[in-house]
Amino acid sequence: MITMHDDGRISFAFFRPHATTVHVAASFNDWSRSEHPMTALGNGWWQLELALEDGDHTFQYVADGCEYYADFAAHGVELDDFGGWRSLLTVQSRISPSIAKRPELLRVAEESRNPLSAIVFHEADPATPKRRPARRAA
Repeated sequence: MITMHDDGRISFAFFRPHATTVHVAASFNDWSRSEHPMTALGNGWWQLELALEDGDHTFQYVADGCEYYADFAAHGVELDDFGGWRSLLTVQSRISPSIAKRPELLRVAEESRNPLSAIVFHEADPATPKRRPARRAA
C-alpha cells in the first residue's frame, strides 16, 4: 500500500508476517534488492518512507532477498520481464499555487488522489469542485 504526501514523500506499507527482511526494489534505485530496506512495525507490517522525484516509477517489494511482490493498491500494475507483476507509481508533488492558497481546496485535492477520478474546477465557480472520471490514454 502506498500513501502519497504533497511534498513528494511516499510511504510504502507491506504485509508479510513471516519475512525476516523486506526491501523496495524499483526503477528509482536501479532495482537494488538492498538499497531501500523497510522497517518491521510488528504484526507482520513493514514500512518505508522515501522522497521521490516527480515522474513515473515502477517497483516491487522483495521479501528475504528473493521473493518479489507487486502492490496491487498502487497506481496500477504491469507485467515485468520475468512474467511477474510490478507496481506503477506516479509522483506529482506540486499542487497548483491557486489551490495551495485555499485550505478548503487543498483538502479536496488531497482527497481526490484516486487515479480513477479527477477534479475539475470550473472558471465560473472555482470554489465548487466537480468530480469526473479520468480519461484513459488511447
